[in-house]
Amino acid sequence: MDEKGNSVSDDYPLFTEKFRIDHINQELTAHISEAVYQNEILDEAGNIVQNKKRVVDLFNNDDWSETKYLKFGRELHNQLKKYG
Repeated sequence: MDEKGNSVSDDYPLFTEKFRIDHINQELTAHISEAVYQNEILDEAGNIVQNKKRVVDLFNNDDWSETKYLKFGRELHNQLKKYG
């Protein structure tokens, strides 16, 4: 919310700008963005209360109960291969 009480939203890229096309195997590889959509939250003593959150973390989360922002993502998540 801004100072007038209006809702404010930001757009974040879902994928990185670069992707790979394998014409022989007819595969497209897209990489999920590492953009930060929420910075670290610190308490008054400088301790981390909440780690920063990145777009890729929405898909690479083992505990989906914590994911509140993806409306239609769980079926897609189950089809993704996990790397890392």
